[in-house]
Amino acid sequence: MGFTLKENQIALVFSMDVEDTGEITGSLDTSVVFPTESSLDDQSLGIMIDLITMLSVFLSYVEDKDELFDDLVKYRDEMLGLGDSNVLSFNSPTMGSA
Repeated sequence: MGFTLKENQIALVFSMDVEDTGEITGSLDTSVVFPTESSLDDQSLGIMIDLITMLSVFLSYVEDKDELFDDLVKYRDEMLGLGDSNVLSFNSPTMGSA
C-alpha cells in the first residue's frame, strides 16, 4: 500500500519495530515526509511544519501525564464513536518509547 503526497501536503509517519513473530517491540519512530515539489509558500509550509512537529512529540510529552492521556483517549473514543475502547495505554508495548 502506498500514498503519494500532493504538493500541499506533509505527513507524519509512524514506524514500529516488529519481531519475526509479528509482535511489536515497543519501539516507535516518527518521521515527517514532504513531497519533492511543494505548492506552499514558505510561511504556510512553516505553519504546517510547526503543527506536525507538535504532533510528532506529543506521545513522548503525554507519557507521564496519565490524566491528560486518559482524557484524550476518552475524547477520541467519543469523537469516533468507539465507546470505551481503552485499547492503548502506556503499559502496552505500543507506548512509552515514542
